[in-house]
Amino acid sequence: MRKLFSLIIAVFVGIGILSFGGDVTASDFKVKLSSYVLKQGDTLFVRVTSEKEPRGTLAGVKLSFLKANGVWISAYGINVKKAAGNYRLTIRTSSDLFDKYITVNKRNFPVTKLIITKELEDKGYSYVSVEQNIAGKEGQELSKILNIYNPTAYFERSFVYPLDKIDISGNFGNIRKSGEIKLQHLGTDLDADMGVPVYAINDGRVVFVKNLTNDGNTLVIDHGLGIYSLYLHLNEFKVSLGDMVKRGDVVATVGNTGYSLGSHLHFSVKINNGTSLASVDPLRFIKSANKIIQ
Repeated sequence: MRKLFSLIIAVFVGIGILSFGGDVTASDFKVKLSSYVLKQGDTLFVRVTSEKEPRGTLAGVKLSFLKANGVWISAYGINVKKAAGNYRLTIRTSSDLFDKYITVNKRNFPVTKLIITKELEDKGYSYVSVEQNIAGKEGQELSKILNIYNPTAYFERSFVYPLDKIDISGNFGNIRKSGEIKLQHLGTDLDADMGVPVYAINDGRVVFVKNLTNDGNTLVIDHGLGIYSLYLHLNEFKVSLGDMVKRGDVVATVGNTGYSLGSHLHFSVKINNGTSLASVDPLRFIKSANKIIQ
């Protein structure tokens, strides 16, 4: 009986029925995640090694994959208001299956004061007007661009930072409040002198170049796969609408336009998940992306 059992095990191993290990379900099928535990505002990056094109869902939402350097890549933005909990991630090919849960934890966003200086008052800004501008025509115009899901990916390499020096002056997610008005800061402010060059964080297409009341001179680059980078309060544009840019190209210079307390770059990343738009922490986005994309 013992010899028979050993023979059965040997046969099973030989034909590949038995498999061990967390992420590997076949010899050529491997899945790597940027993290299994995330917070609100984070980005989940997935890398799949497979000859076959994978399909995937996170909490029932379809994931899109691009093939770069021989592997498949997907990105999913965790909305700042996404409920904390465990979410099922399923990735499959015609013959392989990866089925795990990721955890999304609550992130505590500090409350800070919404400031209107005398200089901004003289320019016509008020607490009410700043709030109304976000929900108004200009905000809707920008949202219309970001709500276009482009499954094509323009990039194949890792991401770079938009400035040579990263000096945070305003954190992502801070809730700026004055009385009953509360505005969440869905980007990161980077301190920089006027005229400092601003770089494209990766290859992409320029889809928005315009001066907005709150955001000042605003530039948006579509990197494909639902990923958009935004550069606000700029001084001078170095590219035009429709231009194709490469990672590290100078696309603008730092300015102090719009509702701004001094020269700086407001840097944002938005991810269109196909069914929803998520504002994600842009610096953490770059770190997560570069864990997965070589």
